[in-house]
Amino acid sequence: SKNPLKIIKYDDTLKRLSGAEFEIYECTLENNEIKRTTKKPFTVTSDANGTVTIKTSDYQMKFNTIYEVKETKTVDGYILDGNSYYIMRAKKEDSDDYSDYVKKYIEYQNSRDKHYIVAYDKDYFLVKIYNAQKGITVKKAFTNNAAETEHNPVSGTYRFGLYDNAEGS
Repeated sequence: SKNPLKIIKYDDTLKRLSGAEFEIYECTLENNEIKRTTKKPFTVTSDANGTVTIKTSDYQMKFNTIYEVKETKTVDGYILDGNSYYIMRAKKEDSDDYSDYVKKYIEYQNSRDKHYIVAYDKDYFLVKIYNAQKGITVKKAFTNNAAETEHNPVSGTYRFGLYDNAEGS
């Protein structure tokens, strides 16, 4: 069972997380857009080492095919990474070159971010997905007038806290 897909699930401290669930869809690139070609995803869960290894025999993972990997359930205390990751394991044709389709995806992926991946003739795909721990985010919306009807934030320095005098020092 060569050429497995490996997904490694980490948190921001590089601790590996078990119990995260992912869906994998087969996709195609058409008119500069990635579309799912499978309706029913293949679902997998990260093990005690935070790793999912999908052997190609378990699931017909083909060369030169785009797969979408999406986290659907995260580990308690972590924020779900709702991003889709698109991966292709590129393999050269007999002509020792990539097909036009593969070249098109490589070009597509080059113009995008880390969520688009090409694995070149490797023994496995590797997708690393990080999750931040749940923290507390305080969002403060400032208002411009006492009636709180104007929501354009006032520019300037804001000081919060207990100070000895009105100047905030």
